[in-house]
Amino acid sequence: MKNKLRLRKAIKNVLDTKQNTVDEIPGLLGTLRNGKKQVKINGRKGFVYVRLHGKLTETIQAYNDQVLQLYDMPVLVKRVYGKGYHYYVTGKDTGKYENWGGNNAQAQYAQHGNQHSFGIGAGGSDVVWVFKKQFMPLLLYPYSGTAVRVTEDWYQWGDIYKHFTGSVVELGSAKPFFIGDARFVTLYMDGDSNTVKGVTGSLFTSTPFPSDITPYINVPTPSQGIPLSAVLLTYETVNIAWNNIYDDIRPIYSAGGVSIYDDGTLKTVSSAISFDEGLQVSASGTVAYISTKTREMLTANRTYYVRTDGSDSNTGLVDSAAGAFLTIQKAVNTIAETLDIAGYTVTVQVRDGTYTGAVNLKNVVGFAIAGNLVIKGNSGTPANVIISTTSASCFDATGISVTWDIKDMKLQTITWGSCLSSSGISTIRFSNIVFGTTASYHINAENGGSIICIGNYSISGNAFIHMMAGGNGYLQVAGVTVTFLASVTFSYYAYSSFMGFLNAYSITFSLGAYSVTGTRYHASVNSAIQTNGGGANYFPGDTAGGTSAGGVYT
Repeated sequence: MKNKLRLRKAIKNVLDTKQNTVDEIPGLLGTLRNGKKQVKINGRKGFVYVRLHGKLTETIQAYNDQVLQLYDMPVLVKRVYGKGYHYYVTGKDTGKYENWGGNNAQAQYAQHGNQHSFGIGAGGSDVVWVFKKQFMPLLLYPYSGTAVRVTEDWYQWGDIYKHFTGSVVELGSAKPFFIGDARFVTLYMDGDSNTVKGVTGSLFTSTPFPSDITPYINVPTPSQGIPLSAVLLTYETVNIAWNNIYDDIRPIYSAGGVSIYDDGTLKTVSSAISFDEGLQVSASGTVAYISTKTREMLTANRTYYVRTDGSDSNTGLVDSAAGAFLTIQKAVNTIAETLDIAGYTVTVQVRDGTYTGAVNLKNVVGFAIAGNLVIKGNSGTPANVIISTTSASCFDATGISVTWDIKDMKLQTITWGSCLSSSGISTIRFSNIVFGTTASYHINAENGGSIICIGNYSISGNAFIHMMAGGNGYLQVAGVTVTFLASVTFSYYAYSSFMGFLNAYSITFSLGAYSVTGTRYHASVNSAIQTNGGGANYFPGDTAGGTSAGGVYT
């Protein structure tokens, strides 16, 4: 009996002096869900997935306020009883740092190079080294006259390193036609062909020079190539100097603002950027703040109204001074930034009057087919709705993937600018337009943009060129009647250049008592004008047309 009491007392003493500890279990952050890496647990704030001993079959949920949420981060976890969670992360598994290879492969720290470099596509938060390609590969510099040279270098295209031997690029043919005009040509490396290519930006006036040049620089998408430099060309440019070359535009940053790519499209602004996915980024100095917003999904067709007595603080949904917008741009912005049109048709109805604001057409969420987006004026008397801009195009579409229809109005410009301008894969369709006096082009499809005529139209004023297709642009006017409302003068009625394609056939030209002065057509630099055998006198004018530098007229 005494022995039994002594044993109980000894056991009690041991238990009273024992220190309770909880074993730490090694693991790796993250798991695979539907084939994708995921660390954070949705709907459970502060919790992460941990693969105990690195095994997917032993994945647990643990509370974490100790380490960065990086996939494959080696961590230690403890199991705790009596709290609101069973496991929690105590910190990094620092033992993984003890051997970076050696004889114990299991002791290696997880690969995490991107965490310590700028990386490709994903930047690191703890940059500790840089390497040559992050700075200025493929340097571009003045060569001779209006030519530049791109230096030899290696570069990465996808998963492949390619060698570029260098080349000279002549840019003189991209110079603007008019005194005082300017444009940027962005040179980029096409990794598929291992050649330097270029895209031109919109025309602008060089005096005064714009404080923000980013709207005029056309940047290729990542799938097209690697942007190198933007080269400034003016009508007066004879020799390209260093101050004509804008390095580095990967990406472009404007003073005091933030530049971000959205699905390959550069979005630059000094205050806020709205994305199609319901995300907004606002800038304050060098700090960007991210917030989310919601979109209204349409369940029926919708009409917004624009009137000269309206206000951009209205809803635009009522055809009255108290309900309509004042500007067409406000209607376009509202559609692009607040709606998912879900395949329905949205119409901007512009009432009679004169509007002086240029319109930049935008991408719209939920666009399904051509005809979903319409801006229209007075169908009976289109000249009652006048869009008259100064030093800007009336309607411009640059780098958008939707189609806008413009109809039933009169368009005219002063100083410079086109009535309709499309570039960078954008498409504009038009009908029942009266083309008034214009400083540049009535219709301008350039740099991969498309413009398609879908109905009869009229001409009442002069222009440098009536129809222009340049730089892989596509312009189609076919099977319609073009009515002249006055005698007009053009330098060229129809013009194509730099692999542009002007498809103009089966057109009926109704001149009445009026005349057209100017060259009928010109096709240059491997471009084409297709008339389906219309003949040399098909287009109106008093001077014979011609071709040059590989241009074709048929």
